[in-house]
Amino acid sequence: MALSLCETETSEFDQWFYEHRYSVKPGLNQLMVASSEGLSMMVKNLLEDGTDPSPATKEGYTALSIASRANHREVLQLLLEKGADTAVADMYGYTALHDGAGNGSTEIVRQLLNSGASANEVANNGRTALHEAA
Repeated sequence: MALSLCETETSEFDQWFYEHRYSVKPGLNQLMVASSEGLSMMVKNLLEDGTDPSPATKEGYTALSIASRANHREVLQLLLEKGADTAVADMYGYTALHDGAGNGSTEIVRQLLNSGASANEVANNGRTALHEAA
């Protein structure tokens, strides 16, 4: 399923999104769904079509935090190249760096730090990305 979605046009993704709307968490846009599934070609197409890489759900989740949490390095790189904001925090104060560190991905952490993410961001519970990595 994921392979076929990677190769689809945006209109086909619209159809897939419509058909799966009840299995997709409310508030997620197409970029967020494609990021969560690791659909790098779809992410690339959406970004090239002008989709903003940084909008957040009402809970504060972004395509960047979703890709970071899911360990989708290629998607993360595409989002960073298009200027995704590394400082956006969710309702718990967690940034994409917290998410990447929490899943144990040194490559995700490296990508985010190299793109300007702050290692000193403190979540609402007082934890930094270093705490999440431990």
